Amino acid sequence: MSIRRGHGGDTAPFLTQADNTEERESDEEPFLGEQPGASKKVEGPTEEHVEAVTGISYRHSVVIVFILCFINLLNYMDRFTVAGVLSDIENYFHIKDGSSGLIQTVFICSYMVMAPVFGYLGDRYNRKIGRA
Repeated sequence: MSIRRGHGGDTAPFLTQADNTEERESDEEPFLGEQPGASKKVEGPTEEHVEAVTGISYRHSVVIVFILCFINLLNYMDRFTVAGVLSDIENYFHIKDGSSGLIQTVFICSYMVMAPVFGYLGDRYNRKIGRA
């Protein structure tokens, strides 16, 4: 089976003017809207421009990023619950390091296997069924 390139695919050029990130020589013509001989001051988009493009205010976007970071923090705290109390588990059950390492390994492996399963079930079925 051979792959034919260039037939029926996208014919747009790989690099366009928007992709050109190299600085231009001073003798070249300016881009549309630039003044000839003007200094090249690189500025980022303004808050108004970002809001016009995305439809989300700056304050709202900061809140969204904060919430996503907090959810990620909770996710990692959940995964490493056993690791945080492993020495207490060793002392309470009078087990050695090898056995406590096995506890951590079993917890992480079962978490790794079951997280996609429960994620799939949570997406496919009503989540209110488990609440009683």
